[in-house]
Amino acid sequence: MALKHLEIYNFGPIREVKLDFTRVNVFIGPQSVGKSCILKIACHCAWVEKRLMVSRDVTFFKTGNYFFEQLIAFHKLQGYDTNPNLRIVYKTSFLTLEYIHSQKSFTCKFTSQGRFYKRAKLSYIPAERNVIATIPNWMELSYEDTNTRSFMADWAESRKKFARKQLKILSLGAEYYYDEINDRDMVKLDGIDKKLPMSNASSGLQSLIPIMLYVHYLTQSVFKDKTVSVTRGRDNEKLMHRLYKELTDKIKLDKSNFEKSYDLKLNSEFLSFSSEEERDNFLQRYNNYTLYQHSEIYLEEPEENLFPQTQAEVVYHLLKAVFSSSTENILFMTTHSPYILYALNNAILSNIVRKNMPAEDFSNLKCASTVFKTKDISVWQIQDGGVEYYANAKERHNNTIQDKSGLIRQNYFDNVMKEVMTDFNNMLSYRDL
Repeated sequence: MALKHLEIYNFGPIREVKLDFTRVNVFIGPQSVGKSCILKIACHCAWVEKRLMVSRDVTFFKTGNYFFEQLIAFHKLQGYDTNPNLRIVYKTSFLTLEYIHSQKSFTCKFTSQGRFYKRAKLSYIPAERNVIATIPNWMELSYEDTNTRSFMADWAESRKKFARKQLKILSLGAEYYYDEINDRDMVKLDGIDKKLPMSNASSGLQSLIPIMLYVHYLTQSVFKDKTVSVTRGRDNEKLMHRLYKELTDKIKLDKSNFEKSYDLKLNSEFLSFSSEEERDNFLQRYNNYTLYQHSEIYLEEPEENLFPQTQAEVVYHLLKAVFSSSTENILFMTTHSPYILYALNNAILSNIVRKNMPAEDFSNLKCASTVFKTKDISVWQIQDGGVEYYANAKERHNNTIQDKSGLIRQNYFDNVMKEVMTDFNNMLSYRDL
């Protein structure tokens, strides 16, 4: 996985965070501490990176303070404190971006690793995702261009994959399918002959089905879809010419000296190469830039309206979707729920004990559905404007609430339960008076 590093200074409730992202990245903390701010800025920077890697046009994001204005508008961050000391730094294997608000300054420096870039499908799944079930005719409504609108548009496309098949919703005895004729989202429940519109299903299913279906689309179906919009098609054509020019400038390609020409038809044009390997390498790089090679999923509050057992099931399902795919997908989550962390800890521990536990006992574990490296999961506690961590976590180099084995430290859970149980314990001695 390519390097991803994010720094945020003085934005909303965030004073300072420095984060090195892994395959699964989880942010927990009380309300209004900045978890969603981190998620939204990370998603925005990844989108900017994708645009810049394809176009190499940095002036686009400099003009009219576009980098910052687009962040605020698309991710609905109007009204947040725009501290003049706001600064955002985003580094990957391919570039470094920096935004300084006091100067309205946006800069980008590309690295020499551009030939290894692979395009990502970026998807933000907002907390208000059940809007597709609770608002009739939602596609006909006029919405501003926000992450909610983007999610709704992607939902309209992804649900078509289930027009002729059903999607099982965990172990809840429910299946989703898309009624193509009536353009409706439907739910079939075990033991009930009648099929329900999703708008009549439980609040838990209304929150859960969008996650289940959309994550299936993002980790499986999206890579099979080769259709592109007119705008993206024009971008691809410009990219093709830029990459071909870079190649010809580098090796001083002279067609007149070819003993044999290896041609490639691309975007209705013929490109000539001096060898089969040269042609195949060019096509691979072009495809890496233009076709989705992996997905980056930004998910708010997966626990919404769900019973604790179901929250755990969702976590196991998400980990399986991310790690079992042949592509290097990345997942970001915000949560308020310690049950989400309990489930993550179960899954992490299952990978630690996998070799030592009897196979029969191990096979009965619900949390052991997928294999991953424990270092590929990072959990941060956001509080008081920054990242709260334990001293020993420095051994894990990422300021998380995990120990060096990857497990979330027990004293985190102890502290959470202590806060909840303090009043109860204080009253116990008076129970029998």
